[in-house]
Amino acid sequence: MNEVVTLEPWSPWPLVIPAIVLVAAVMASIVGTRLTFSGSVDLSGGELPPIAFQAERDGERVRGVLKPLGGDRWEVAEVGG
Repeated sequence: MNEVVTLEPWSPWPLVIPAIVLVAAVMASIVGTRLTFSGSVDLSGGELPPIAFQAERDGERVRGVLKPLGGDRWEVAEVGG
């Protein structure tokens, strides 16, 4: 019982489309992070404005603002609600 089996050669074509999608996704991510993200701090009167924050303390959500006091000192003021 010597049967001859012929195997088709391996074809890389099924991997080409996922590779193109992967490269396009990486390029979109790189371009997107360089162009779509921007941030700035507007100085009013030479001082930083209060910075809003949200946090969780003892399982309860709290909101507030950080107000600069000068140097490296900040005041934490909670907003009710």
